[in-house]
Amino acid sequence: MRIAQKPCSFKKSATEEKNRGARKKAVSHMSVHLYLKNDVTIKETGRGHNFEGTEVSIRDGRWFSTCENLLFATALPTKLLDVVEEITCIEVFKNNVRRILGEYNHGTAKALLESYHDGDCYRIDITAKNTRDALEVYLRIRNGKIRPTASHEEKQVSPIFDNVRKLFRAFLSPEA
Repeated sequence: MRIAQKPCSFKKSATEEKNRGARKKAVSHMSVHLYLKNDVTIKETGRGHNFEGTEVSIRDGRWFSTCENLLFATALPTKLLDVVEEITCIEVFKNNVRRILGEYNHGTAKALLESYHDGDCYRIDITAKNTRDALEVYLRIRNGKIRPTASHEEKQVSPIFDNVRKLFRAFLSPEA
């Protein structure tokens, strides 16, 4: 599932800043959706729908609640977190520190880190079954404490070369 994101804007050269008369700051935007199990009872109010006092919406036949930040999602009411079936989180952030593009896994969480906005930003998409795993994979990626399970930066090797390499390694490996 893709959610439209605001583009990143960055600090320009000193000349460009003076010409604009204002400083541009890096934009970091996060969107968190908590999808509820199908068997929950949603109450209709005069202003919309809610579950145990938390506002919910429906998309593609699934009830969900939104949150601005993954850290805030961990502090949501326990009654709501108990009926969460899936969490999705998307963040676009400035690439101040180099991270390896690719697919990351931790617990129930799966994350995809991509280059975004002509390489000036990273975009991270996380899907998990609980907030703990989503937050853990997010923090590990942002802090550089995890390696991707599938890197999108490795050079591709032709099938012929790969087969020759496998045969060569098999020939040189000592037999057990």
